[in-house]
Amino acid sequence: NRHEDSPRTGMCTDLETVRKDLVEIKKAASNFVRLCHYPHHPAELDLCDERGLMVMDEVPLYWWKGWGDGKATCRKKLAAARRQVAAMIARDVNHPSIVLWSVSNETEEWRKEVVSGNAELVRLARRLDSTRPATHVSSQWTKHPAFEEDDVVCVNAYPTWDGYAANPCYKVADSAKFWRQSLTKLHAKCPDKPILVTEFGYPSVEGMADNPLGEDRQAEAIRTEFRGMGASCVCGTIIWCWADHPWPEENFIRYMTTSPFGVVTRDRHPLRAYGVARSLFRGPSLDGRAPTRPGR
Repeated sequence: NRHEDSPRTGMCTDLETVRKDLVEIKKAASNFVRLCHYPHHPAELDLCDERGLMVMDEVPLYWWKGWGDGKATCRKKLAAARRQVAAMIARDVNHPSIVLWSVSNETEEWRKEVVSGNAELVRLARRLDSTRPATHVSSQWTKHPAFEEDDVVCVNAYPTWDGYAANPCYKVADSAKFWRQSLTKLHAKCPDKPILVTEFGYPSVEGMADNPLGEDRQAEAIRTEFRGMGASCVCGTIIWCWADHPWPEENFIRYMTTSPFGVVTRDRHPLRAYGVARSLFRGPSLDGRAPTRPGR
């Protein structure tokens, strides 16, 4: 039962826009949203409660370098994360929409102090709320899987984007192969835990085609990668992300100041990828069974 297929939300402070977004997300047959790397406004959780959307709530511990930032800074970040996890759970625990607590995102898990810190935070979340599973999100899972304490194994990867960056002749079919093989291998290491793909996707710019940032390439990447996530151990998939949103100027994608990973634009115009996501989430589950209701 693939009950957590969904695009991820983009950053937005306009509550009416959030309300409209959640309506459209439901129309796309999604029933789960992973919030950004910080607790969102409680009113947004109220809307998820009303709309029947399941939520993954998360604190802002991401890209943590452990001792790479210095031991003193490492200790301060972990102490801050403890406070943030406690505050998040105390504030949001009574929202029925929340089904999963997340304590970090894409930390440097080849560092022992980061692995032990994530484990400590997961245990803290579980101790503060024993009624919900707790997890952290990994981008290092293919080389450094560290999920001993997690209730759900959460993983991010962008094989098509990384593939094209390394080789202009990259074949998108290899991305589906990556997901099938990597998830099977991960499941063998964590056989008793469900796997949730918490980020996958590809960037595009509205109106562009036949180039690395074309809408057609984004749609193809999402469609193809999704096919590689059909193992029975995979409980759901989350596209990064719902809507294009501002982010800091950096050289990640030619100093673009708006994230181009949304399936809708910043102005909420649907891209080709939106139609793909909607058809995937409305269609039969990857194990061949028809959904019992829209959104599975």
